[in-house]
Amino acid sequence: MHARKLGSSRLRVLASPGYLERAGTPRYPADLERHTLLGYSQLDVLNNWPLRHDGQLSFKVRPALRASSGEMLLALATEGAGIACLGDYMASAARRRGALVELLVDDRVELLRPIHAVYYRNTRLSARISIFLDFVADQLKSRSEIEQDESITRPV
Repeated sequence: MHARKLGSSRLRVLASPGYLERAGTPRYPADLERHTLLGYSQLDVLNNWPLRHDGQLSFKVRPALRASSGEMLLALATEGAGIACLGDYMASAARRRGALVELLVDDRVELLRPIHAVYYRNTRLSARISIFLDFVADQLKSRSEIEQDESITRPV
């Protein structure tokens, strides 16, 4: 296996307006414990959300509903199933059209999660894969939700 970094994406805590209307809007990270949280079923480290809480720069959540893909979490969040932490590369279109809103902005920690292309290295295919990944990387550079700098974690 080989991985090539293509960029990084900012993480945000998001929910649909419909969910917030039914369940209320959390004002502090601790309020999340009274909400339906959507998280990952694998790689539990992805359930550490970039929020300041109790002197820490991350908030460990216990999702009520888990999925193995970000796309499924995005679908669940936009349909009002709960609150999720998703990358801009995945959720920015839903935010622009008002299907998701960012929560707990004042408690957010700036976190850029790297985006990698992972593939099997095969000498016969490596030139084609390399050209394709160059194309994908160029396309991502034009997207505002993809950062080209190194991954960072810093307080806002």
